[in-house]
Amino acid sequence: LGLVRSGPELPHVEPGRIEIRFFAKVEEARMICDLEKALRLEPLHVLSASVVKERFEYDNAPGIHVAFVRVFRLWPTWDFIDEARYGGCRSWVNLRQPMPDFALEPVLDDAEHARRCEMFRAVGG
Repeated sequence: LGLVRSGPELPHVEPGRIEIRFFAKVEEARMICDLEKALRLEPLHVLSASVVKERFEYDNAPGIHVAFVRVFRLWPTWDFIDEARYGGCRSWVNLRQPMPDFALEPVLDDAEHARRCEMFRAVGG
């Protein structure tokens, strides 16, 4: 499809279940109105250049919203039954069960996270 660059294979998920293994915290967000700047963020995401360009030029006001996130591994994994109301393209869903207590383990160590944050700020600033 050309949407994303190649990456690791996704883990198997049992049909009829949802398994949340990661939590992402938005640390910074901004609008980028220069396509060249948007394309220079390539090391920080999985989208192909053609998809970035397509989304940048989506409407009459060229630009793309970007966010820098810190990703954490959840322990234990949050697992629950899938429901039809979770399907489709949703920005937000209310879950029936409360979020359990769990530990958060950063996916990247602090030094690598800081390096990528500086890259984001230098390009997106």
